[in-house]
Amino acid sequence: MIRLQEMAQFRNLLVHRYGKIDTKRIFIIMSEDINDIKQFVNMILKYIS
Repeated sequence: MIRLQEMAQFRNLLVHRYGKIDTKRIFIIMSEDINDIKQFVNMILKYIS
């Protein structure tokens, strides 16, 4: 569950622009944690349906 919480924080950073967005950090997260991102999206889709 902690990974999903981290993805939620990442989402908040992107959506609400908390702080300056570091494109290198975003690339690393998107590259290394793609399965976490997919899981997070699936949880959101399940929640809203």
